Amino acid sequence: VSLKSFGLRRLDDKAAYVSGRDFHITTVGKRFDSVQGLRELETLVTLGLAEIPDISIYNAYLPREAGVSIGAGKAKLAADFRLSGVTGSANLEMQASGVAVHVKEQTIKGDLRISTRLTQGNLEKMTFDASGTQLRIDNASLESEGSAHDNLWWGQIDIDRGRMTWKRPLKMDAEISLHLRDSGLLVHLFVKQTKEKQWLNELLTIRNVSGRSEVRLNNRAIVLSNTRLGGEKLLVLASLRLSEETMHGGLYASYGILGAGIELKENERSWKILNPRKWYDAYSAAFSAEQP
Repeated sequence: VSLKSFGLRRLDDKAAYVSGRDFHITTVGKRFDSVQGLRELETLVTLGLAEIPDISIYNAYLPREAGVSIGAGKAKLAADFRLSGVTGSANLEMQASGVAVHVKEQTIKGDLRISTRLTQGNLEKMTFDASGTQLRIDNASLESEGSAHDNLWWGQIDIDRGRMTWKRPLKMDAEISLHLRDSGLLVHLFVKQTKEKQWLNELLTIRNVSGRSEVRLNNRAIVLSNTRLGGEKLLVLASLRLSEETMHGGLYASYGILGAGIELKENERSWKILNPRKWYDAYSAAFSAEQP
């Protein structure tokens, strides 16, 4: 079946969240009966040229009240889905220009590209292996509490290992690699943009940092644990939970021989100057143990 134009929506929604041209479905079945039904079919679904009129509709897949959201904007999408009975895989490429991504008090504006790789899918439970998925933002400006950086910020997240449940909201348990133009995005979550702390922000905002983190998404929170970023003389370790419009977490940052810890509780910050690395190691272990 080939359709020159199409629109896709969820059964409980009125508006289409994807529309476009060149929609193809190819199905091959060796046998089809009322007992096995779709389990005996091999199906390929291709979206050749599609548009998402408002990508903010995908905020429904993010945990509510976690403080992370996507602003309105249009995006282009190309995708193919391979279904074998009740198993499946998919490749999706989405590109959007001038998108705003809000993370608590910060806003990242830039060109967003998401390359989604889904394998080992269980279509009855809507669970997939998401390893190989990549999210990248380029030509971006990072704004924090009214202070804007230049428009050359970039960041990339690669899912090295991860499984996801494709429902609203999305559920995911993953290990990711991070490559960022600078460390400002993470540091500014813990260090307020005040005149008194401006020197510290500048000290800890280092260019070309990379690292790793463990990420969990559920219907209540976004959790980052065992996060490690490094570059030049900077080392940043962090554990963070975004939920119910508050942030809880701990951060350890060292630059050369200087080191300090920060604890976030109900969005209030407390500094740990005495043996900060020892404090953080104990905090991180307890943080990981208490996560559901």
